Amino acid sequence: MLLKPLGDREAGIDIGINNLLAIYVEDRSALLVNGRSLKSISFY
Repeated sequence: MLLKPLGDREAGIDIGINNLLAIYVEDRSALLVNGRSLKSISFY
């Protein structure tokens, strides 16, 4: 099964610890997903 993208834009995803995901799209939109709460749960 071959999936086709919904649009023609490209995005970059950076996986980290404090910021679980940092996503940047060509149209200058960005999204940060906070990972600190998951890190604190894992600690205890």
